[in-house]
Amino acid sequence: MFYTAAWSVCLLSLKMLFGFRVHGRRNVPRTGGVILAVNHASYLDPVVVGCGLTRPVHFMARATLFQGLLGVLIRRLNAFPVERGGADRRAVKEFLARVDAGRAVMLFPEGTRTRDGVLQGFMPGVGALAVRAAAPVVPTYVAGTFAAWPRHRSLPRPAPVSIYFGRPMEVGRREGESKRAQQDRVREEIARRLRALEAHAKRRRP
Repeated sequence: MFYTAAWSVCLLSLKMLFGFRVHGRRNVPRTGGVILAVNHASYLDPVVVGCGLTRPVHFMARATLFQGLLGVLIRRLNAFPVERGGADRRAVKEFLARVDAGRAVMLFPEGTRTRDGVLQGFMPGVGALAVRAAAPVVPTYVAGTFAAWPRHRSLPRPAPVSIYFGRPMEVGRREGESKRAQQDRVREEIARRLRALEAHAKRRRP
């Protein structure tokens, strides 16, 4: 109930303030575990991704945010904590458990918000995590959130915001492929597809 109410309020706000548009929603499975591999440009990104779908979305957020009222709020919005600065096995376990339970879970392969609005390099463990989850991966590109609320600004400002859901990709191992090669291939394919969505978004809208 709380998630649904918050979703409605946030969706209305995104449409009014940012002219929010959604592209490719049909590419996201309506049920079952799925990973949404999302570029990360702004604090707005989890909200935009969540409002881009009608099914609930789960996401990792840095552990320092889980304090006081904010911590209570984001937990009720399906967030779970991750410690920065190294491999957080508890967060990885929770991520995998939620995907296995049939949830749609966001993954930010860059690990942190971009400083210049351009897609950054990926964390080394992205491919391994996707392979371990053994669920479809939907490349997801959020456009406009860097202009609306970049990391160097304290408050957001109105700017056009859109989200693009790419076609889901399977992560299963190919014949004769080693586990390491599988992980590298999946990581590189997610990056390739996100870059393609980034280019597509830039062609469609300044």
